[in-house]
Amino acid sequence: SDVYKRQELSKECHKPSNEVMNQIGERKGMLEIAMIELREKAIQLEVEIQSIKKAAKSDVEIRETKIRALEQVISSSKDFNHTAYSVAELEQYNRTLQNKAKAVSYTHLTLPTIYSV
Repeated sequence: SDVYKRQELSKECHKPSNEVMNQIGERKGMLEIAMIELREKAIQLEVEIQSIKKAAKSDVEIRETKIRALEQVISSSKDFNHTAYSVAELEQYNRTLQNKAKAVSYTHLTLPTIYSV
């Protein structure tokens, strides 16, 4: 009978009280709520990250478009400068030819021929 009482007392000692069980239940509930809130925050952050990535990608695309436009302007400018240089070169060559055409040498003419002109 003493052995039986000890066993019963031991069972009672190892049995969690209602108060402890209530505290465990409350903490478990609080942890579950905190986990739900963390999941919601993680989802919000993921949406924010995707939005930032999209904005950054858009910004990069805009910058790349501007760079391509500037490269085309620079290329056109180089072509224009080359063309302008070529035109200037041709004009100089034309002036040289005109000056040579005007500068006729009369050294091959004889004296009577000069006076007859």
